Amino acid sequence: MQSPHGRGPSRTLAKSLATLQYVNLLRKCKLREKLRTARESMQERYPLTEQLWLEWLHDEAVAASSITEIEQAHQLFQKAVQDYLSIPIWKAYIE
Repeated sequence: MQSPHGRGPSRTLAKSLATLQYVNLLRKCKLREKLRTARESMQERYPLTEQLWLEWLHDEAVAASSITEIEQAHQLFQKAVQDYLSIPIWKAYIE
């Protein structure tokens, strides 16, 4: 059923798939800042899967070289463990 605003389930699914494809393309092209922005936007709109969280956490942890970036990665880990109950996410957080 379509809502009066044109946001039916199929439209939402199509947008989330398009966003996921965009994130995957940015990751493949190693466009870190755009990738971070796209992931933040996606996380605000849709629940992330365990795999999406783990990829994001890995990318941020590996790229963190300054104290500020390390702190940002730590904050992202905290957000992930609050958002998604997952042993692999907790394990990555501890490591």
